[in-house]
Amino acid sequence: MNETGRAGGPAGRTPDSEEHAPMKHIQILGTGCPKCRTFAANVEAAVQAAGIEARIEKVEKIADILKFGVMMTPALVVDGQVKCAGRVPGADEISKLIG
Repeated sequence: MNETGRAGGPAGRTPDSEEHAPMKHIQILGTGCPKCRTFAANVEAAVQAAGIEARIEKVEKIADILKFGVMMTPALVVDGQVKCAGRVPGADEISKLIG
């Protein structure tokens, strides 16, 4: 095992890692209001429909949300990049933003 706890060769690669896209880190920024809950459900539906591997994290503390420069929630962050903020896109649009 390597230092990340995963089996594999250099840089944590496994023999089949060349065939699969890396796991996405998706962050849902929001304080838990009804709009944010709808947005979270849409994100989860989009990830499932797209069949991608993703780690979904909910970020609810205002101080943590502000670190992304987001002033209006809900917001979607994929692999560290803000993809949308201040609105609730549907699952189809979210699939495109994640892709």
